[in-house]
Amino acid sequence: STLDRSSAASDVYKRQTKDMANTTFALQEAVETSRGKDYGSYNENINGKDIEIIVEEYPNPILKSTRYKKIKAIYEGKTFELIEVDYEKSL
Repeated sequence: STLDRSSAASDVYKRQTKDMANTTFALQEAVETSRGKDYGSYNENINGKDIEIIVEEYPNPILKSTRYKKIKAIYEGKTFELIEVDYEKSL
């Protein structure tokens, strides 16, 4: 019936939304816990998701005296990035 299909579609949407929220949280967690890592590539399993993490220098030609780093977490085509001052390299 139409009601059954509507309910099933609603359940699928709820699952997709919940999975997207869980993925976003895992990506944010990966970035946060990688802030102190050296430049390089890492893999972390967070909440059952194998997340690729890349920590690299981020060039900013306007502020040459300050060094920045970019931390990028990737999972199934979704990414979360943070660019921040690299205090260790800026001293």
